[in-house]
Amino acid sequence: YDGFKDVVWHGEQYRLANPYEQDLAAFLYVTPDKRRAIVFNYLTNTRQKITATPRPVRLAGLDPQKNYRIREINLYPGTTSTLAADKVYSGDFLLNVGFNPDVTLTRTSVVLEVTEAGR
Repeated sequence: YDGFKDVVWHGEQYRLANPYEQDLAAFLYVTPDKRRAIVFNYLTNTRQKITATPRPVRLAGLDPQKNYRIREINLYPGTTSTLAADKVYSGDFLLNVGFNPDVTLTRTSVVLEVTEAGR
């Protein structure tokens, strides 16, 4: 938490997925300069769904003119992410199409760090 608490404390918050409308809650904190964001994704119903994110979650609050890398940061020791950490996405793509955090019954929470590419 110490590695990203400044983003949570001083960033702008955006609700990305409403848990009352689907089995996923997602929200994002982004720094004022739009260079870094933390995205929290949680499965809210583990009884029936195999995956709560069949469609991408649009990441509000980013700069459409910037490029970003996405990295999963809440991994257990000795495990690897199912997400490709070497890909670069345009802010426009993440705002309008989104990103699938791959929340499933075996991955009930996924915390992502979004950083401006080249940083």
